[in-house]
Amino acid sequence: MDIGGIEPGEDFVDIIKDGVAASSVLILLVGRQWASLLDPNGARRLDNPDDFVRLELSAALDRKIRVIPVLVGGANMPRVQDLPEACQPLARRQAIDISDTRFHSDVDRLIETIERGLSAATAPVNPVPEHVAPPTTRPQPSAPDVRSGHGLKDIRAPSANLKLALGAIGIAVVVAAVGVLALRRSSDTGPVNELNRQAPTVAETHQPATPAPPAYKGPAVTLRGQDTYPTNSAHSVAFRAVADALNRMSSGSLNLEVLPAGAVVPAFGAMDAVAKGTIDSAWVTPAYFYGKNTAFALIEGPPFGPNPSRYAQWRRNKDVDATIDSLYRSFGVKSVFCGVIGPYADLWSAVGIRAPSDLSKRKIRAAGIKLDIFTMAGAAVSALPGGEVAPAMDRRLIDAANFLEPASGVAMPGLAEVTKFLYYPGTITPAVGLDLIVNAGRWDQLPREAQAALERTCARNIQEMLDKNEAEQRPALSALASKGVQIAPLSAPVVSALRAAWQKVAAEKSANPLFLQLLDSTRNYEMGG
Repeated sequence: MDIGGIEPGEDFVDIIKDGVAASSVLILLVGRQWASLLDPNGARRLDNPDDFVRLELSAALDRKIRVIPVLVGGANMPRVQDLPEACQPLARRQAIDISDTRFHSDVDRLIETIERGLSAATAPVNPVPEHVAPPTTRPQPSAPDVRSGHGLKDIRAPSANLKLALGAIGIAVVVAAVGVLALRRSSDTGPVNELNRQAPTVAETHQPATPAPPAYKGPAVTLRGQDTYPTNSAHSVAFRAVADALNRMSSGSLNLEVLPAGAVVPAFGAMDAVAKGTIDSAWVTPAYFYGKNTAFALIEGPPFGPNPSRYAQWRRNKDVDATIDSLYRSFGVKSVFCGVIGPYADLWSAVGIRAPSDLSKRKIRAAGIKLDIFTMAGAAVSALPGGEVAPAMDRRLIDAANFLEPASGVAMPGLAEVTKFLYYPGTITPAVGLDLIVNAGRWDQLPREAQAALERTCARNIQEMLDKNEAEQRPALSALASKGVQIAPLSAPVVSALRAAWQKVAAEKSANPLFLQLLDSTRNYEMGG
């Protein structure tokens, strides 16, 4: 705890709460024994309501301040059951890992995340009509300040020199905090201080004011990659952003050539086309391949499952990643997890759906495992391609569609005009993963530097999508409300009916051992569990 700024006689707790209240971003450094550290009496520190780390963390979570967990020394995020109740929301926060081998690039990513968080905290937001739930507001930052505090850091104001400050000071703070964590562990693990020994010095970690992504210096590579989403959708925008980032980091020598959706094959044929070498790669969501193996429905994002941040943590789990890679490889492709979006709207609807009995009266567009869920709930379901949803609703061939998040839906020609009710935020599809799939043989022949560049770029893209997803929905919700669309979540009875239908579908699909294995692996990543 930094006590230099606390005057004699002042209340530590009040100072902590006031300091947190003045913050826009709070950084939590988590070591391998962060959740299990003991005090001198042998009690777990997090179980003490007066512990300074717990006080700062719980104060930030209560005030909806952005908390960024930074994992050091190979630490994992604590599970919700490992945290006291006041700190349990931490388990839903997306973490950043800082490793010894990727120290510079990891810290660059942390700096960029902090900058985006500070910008979002002060950016003007378009007004949202009263019937649209406004985003959570955060306290406005005051004077610039970077202070260390017992494993927690808060950053109070956006600054044009933030990268310079963190490059020369903030990175030193991170290194110092790593040392603090190691010293705290030393009382339990002995005098050996491996983290301090491995951590770079301040001089070694100084970075320029605007660090660029690691440059690709390998041989020239070109991959022809087909999109499978409409050009204006957030999904497609993300694909082009990945291609642009690769181009910039390699000065054009690592070229991902983006072909529009349908240029070579339809979306559901993308994996076969990539496996055969008709195209080198494709930008897909795993649910396209539900017909090949039902486990792909879970890889896209389990129904009623983790939110986008928790989903990303699940996909990055080493065992989960290996299982998914093996499944894709069995179809002749290599997959790179490259994006996440959500939640989708439960329904874009031309009619009101207020009770479970309404489902049996409606014709609903759904795809993949959601088709099975709505069918189980009694609806008449159609598996229309996304581009046909708006015309079908206009002609009343369907009444509603389980489809897209607001920002992409607004960009879909005609969809906003035929929608009278938007049931959002959704619970059926909390998160949707996006994968870059590459012909397996082509991937294996790529230089290791090119493979690493693709993986790093995709990791950065995931974080950027997580950071901006919520903000992108606000203007879309405002635009829909201005057109008279009624925006609200599905009623609790309807959600309960759909959840019960999902449980029945999941029980049936669990006859597939891989489906059951992946479903079980999501349990610790679900909200509240």
